[in-house]
Amino acid sequence: MRSCNHFLFFMKQGTLFLLILIVAIRFSAHGQAQMQQHPNLTITLDAQFINADVIYVGDVAFNLQDPLFSSRGPIFFFMTILSDQSTDVMFGVDIIAETEDTGEEVEIFTGITHPIRLEAHQPRNFSSRDLAEGGRLALYSSQSIDVNNATGAAKRIVDVVRATSRLPDGMYYLYVTAYIPGSTLEPYLPYEEIDQVVRQMRIVNPTRVELLYPMDGDRVVTQFPLFQWRSDTQETLLRVYEMPERMRSPEEAITGIPHLEKRVSTTNQFIYPQSGPGVRVLEPGKQYVWFVEALYTTSANREEGIISDLHVFSIIDTQGENLFNIIKQELERLLETNYQHIIERIEEGNFEFTDQIRLDGVPISSEDLLTVIQAIRAGEQNAVLRHVSIHQR
Repeated sequence: MRSCNHFLFFMKQGTLFLLILIVAIRFSAHGQAQMQQHPNLTITLDAQFINADVIYVGDVAFNLQDPLFSSRGPIFFFMTILSDQSTDVMFGVDIIAETEDTGEEVEIFTGITHPIRLEAHQPRNFSSRDLAEGGRLALYSSQSIDVNNATGAAKRIVDVVRATSRLPDGMYYLYVTAYIPGSTLEPYLPYEEIDQVVRQMRIVNPTRVELLYPMDGDRVVTQFPLFQWRSDTQETLLRVYEMPERMRSPEEAITGIPHLEKRVSTTNQFIYPQSGPGVRVLEPGKQYVWFVEALYTTSANREEGIISDLHVFSIIDTQGENLFNIIKQELERLLETNYQHIIERIEEGNFEFTDQIRLDGVPISSEDLLTVIQAIRAGEQNAVLRHVSIHQR
């Protein structure tokens, strides 16, 4: 059971009326409010929030000091209504935030409109712009967070908005309620609820993007490496550039034409393709730079991004390099933090490369060993180095 409480104050010819509307709704498995039916009247109501990861208060032109929505801003929500009979109807609109910082519900906006006329079987569409001054849904009464006097959880939301111009991370709920007014005159009492819907939206405000593999300085044994990263977003743009020896920095390398530019959705990994439009093959013995841009949408339907660090890797030339030396270098990079005594034993040079490598008793190639070493360094699939020792035969 979830309740949405309206506390609305009305002034009418010098007399103060206090109206408390308590609305209780039960949800199905999909969070849809069950529709109530007025005798001989059926109203079907639907609503939808804006689709965005970041909500800039300036973008939606939703001023916390003014409960009206700007007619010039993007659409914050929209709704559709259909009646089987001609009737007058009022709408209650509530926007409630449950942010990660507060952990409790805070009413961002609550309002109720003057009655409008619905004609039978003629669907009507409305949006947040219609609540603006002079809009098609004139507000009878409304209220928003008191910016100057907010306390507790409400103040923490206001503080975030002031500091970032964004609505803070968390879940946001939109309640839209259709009422039949009891009178054509203010205060239109008594209202009778006909239908109510609730929609929810998660605001993420992404900040994190981290490259996992290949790590900076890795030497990769395959020309088709697996790229892995962490990101707060669902959409990511992966770019790979060649870094010739004449270039002095990765930043210089990414000013050229990318070897690969790929938009990746709903996953944080991608295997370099063997072929395809615009794909340039990675060559042994050469260095490359890779990075990702975590993409997200804002309330003004703009796409913005967070760019990761730049990582340099190279493709091992297995024909022109000594694999034992490569394995030795990679082992030293893997063990340098906690196994210095093992590195010292390796550096003594009293080992011979037999080309007989086993993993859990199963023979593997040198290339496979390098892949395992680099996977452990990158933390791939929770790969963890638990114990290292040297045994003489």
